[in-house]
Amino acid sequence: GIPEYANWVSTFINKDKMEDVVLIGHSFGGKIASYLSSKNPIWLRALILVATPALYRPGLFVRSKIVVLKIVKRIIPNSIREIFYSAELKEAKKLGMEKILRKVVPFDQTSLLSKIRFATILIWGENDDYPPLSVGKEMNSLIPNSKLKVIEDAGHQINIEKPLLFYEGIKNFIESL
Repeated sequence: GIPEYANWVSTFINKDKMEDVVLIGHSFGGKIASYLSSKNPIWLRALILVATPALYRPGLFVRSKIVVLKIVKRIIPNSIREIFYSAELKEAKKLGMEKILRKVVPFDQTSLLSKIRFATILIWGENDDYPPLSVGKEMNSLIPNSKLKVIEDAGHQINIEKPLLFYEGIKNFIESL
């Protein structure tokens, strides 16, 4: 899960005795970075979160699917249940990572974000649909001393879609520290 991944990152940084670290995480990596930052490690200087789904806010369709599957899972065999899986879950199952995906996706950090005490920038694509910009705005309201930079006409892969604006945002943030 997220705490275990964060512990691995922290162990690596502590082993190399790093200081003044600026953590950057995109999407799943951002979930790990935000969790780790909420523990306020002494070596951390700042945090950059890119399209990070640290808040679990499933849409109506996903919530409905969860309710239906909980009701019928006792009577429908696993092989039939799998037709309801998302493409992401099917791929994870094929790779033997279904349990990990089921543990990390719904990991909600709402109560942890207010504990982050480092300068933080949230970089979001205006058109990102997972996680949507509304998640970025909510995270910005929960993390003290954070700023939200929205990149127009970009989706989830901001660094690929709008690389110059993406790197400019990071550069400006780091120079402001």
